[in-house]
Amino acid sequence: EITFLEGITDREIEKFLRLFRSPPKTDPFGFLKDSFAHEEISNIQISPPVEVESKLVTEDHRRERAKVAYFSSISAIKEIAHNLRSKQIVGLAKVKRVIYTLVDSLFDDESVVLGLTAIKNFDDYTYNHSVNVAILALAVGSKLGLSKVVLGRLGVAAIMHDIGKTQLDRDIITTSGGLDDQQWLEMKKHPVFGLERIIELKKLDPTGILSALIAIQHHINFDLSGYPIAIPGDVLNLLSRLIRIVDSYDAMTTARPYQPIPYLPDLAIKALWRKRESNFDPQILKLFIRTVGLYPIGTIVRLTDGEIGMVTGVNAAAVDRPIVKVIVDADGKIVKEKVVNIEREPIRVDRSLRPENLGFNVLDYLL
Repeated sequence: EITFLEGITDREIEKFLRLFRSPPKTDPFGFLKDSFAHEEISNIQISPPVEVESKLVTEDHRRERAKVAYFSSISAIKEIAHNLRSKQIVGLAKVKRVIYTLVDSLFDDESVVLGLTAIKNFDDYTYNHSVNVAILALAVGSKLGLSKVVLGRLGVAAIMHDIGKTQLDRDIITTSGGLDDQQWLEMKKHPVFGLERIIELKKLDPTGILSALIAIQHHINFDLSGYPIAIPGDVLNLLSRLIRIVDSYDAMTTARPYQPIPYLPDLAIKALWRKRESNFDPQILKLFIRTVGLYPIGTIVRLTDGEIGMVTGVNAAAVDRPIVKVIVDADGKIVKEKVVNIEREPIRVDRSLRPENLGFNVLDYLL
């Protein structure tokens, strides 16, 4: 698979065509990959050919591809943050490549990619959070009917939305027990810092413009409250309103130094819903809930028949009736290979549970 990224130059196309016309018969993919690095072709992405022998192989490949893209995205945003702090040259080519891989993975199997957002790394919160926000934004953006090119722009902007935090004192990011008034004033500056850093990159193509817009607007509410202070009569960009929702959701469901006990996913969604019209665009919020469900993938739930399981799929037409992989039966015995589609069964979700209280590691079932 070959993907041409936004920002590709005529010179890169010329080099690509020259290489593509005469690859060796043995390992042509390896040849092209090495040649791209040597020739500095950064805006063309190639994926290795996959021989699919069975449905199982296909699912394993999709899962592995999504995992690689997820952790590559974290690596890419870390690299950008490091380069910004150390005043080095910052390039977005790597971020663009991994975002397009995430887009492809979403089209292949949305459930696999959405499941990765259950990864919550306390130590790497800012980077982990940025990638989760990108995935959630891409999933909802695809439901909005955005083209692959626009989804690519959205993904880059989403992963960059908190880049202004690189300018904050690390003590503010890692403080526990809540921020004092002065620290909170500093924290509220990060959207402006983000806008400034993105402008300094001097890459104000459509991706850069959207990234700058989302960086400055992602804490402005639907009613124009929030920060930085909006001008009365302003209209928030549609995609900024989307990021406002997914950013809030992932932040609420992730443990942070000043929020050691996160919201359970369904309780976070209910809290967002209570603030529709004020903080969040109600129409986009509805679409978000239809995308992730009331019990998002990775949520541990108790069913009304006493069984305990993990949500592995969403029913968009019945958001409170997910697909559940049963882990423990009503008698407390470990269960394997049992999946229940609650939409088709008389049982329902009784409530969500904290996996740590049960000794479960959600990632054991997702990765």
